[in-house]
Amino acid sequence: MPITLSELNRSIQSVIEGTFSNKTFDLIAEIGQVNIKKESKVAYLDLVEKGTKSGEFIARSAAQIWGKEFETIQEFERVTGVPFQSGIKVLLKINVHFHSVYGLKINVLNVDPNYTLGALAQAKENTILLLLEKYPDKIQRINGKINSYNQSLPLPRIIQKIALITGAQAEGGIDFVHE
Repeated sequence: MPITLSELNRSIQSVIEGTFSNKTFDLIAEIGQVNIKKESKVAYLDLVEKGTKSGEFIARSAAQIWGKEFETIQEFERVTGVPFQSGIKVLLKINVHFHSVYGLKINVLNVDPNYTLGALAQAKENTILLLLEKYPDKIQRINGKINSYNQSLPLPRIIQKIALITGAQAEGGIDFVHE
């Protein structure tokens, strides 16, 4: 016997609310995409978990930050010094709801900046180790400091060329171009 869409959604809602009602979870994910609307204090996130192969996704879900929780974005950026953007790993405190019209909703209650700081430090160290392994003649770690071939080159008295490597929307790059 066929059922209506609203009946199906009420059944799904009943199961989800029975399982997830009044529960919060700590969730580790990478931000795949983010759309921040500062004027309405809402952010829509595409959370992803990537596999070991390039472009491989294991999981993907939509989430949102809104209301008083929107301030966690500003706190995250203040503590980490990193824009809340695609490509960063985050530890989120979330809850899960299902609405018969709007579907499954993952609501972000908090973003832990300390987790991201640790993930960034680990990624930096992995990059340094890779460079040390691939280019031992050009890069060395001496007394905890990284020394590269470029540091051995003398600086000209007047610097005429500067290269800046940055993301298109990074504040440092924008400031450099405009200043």
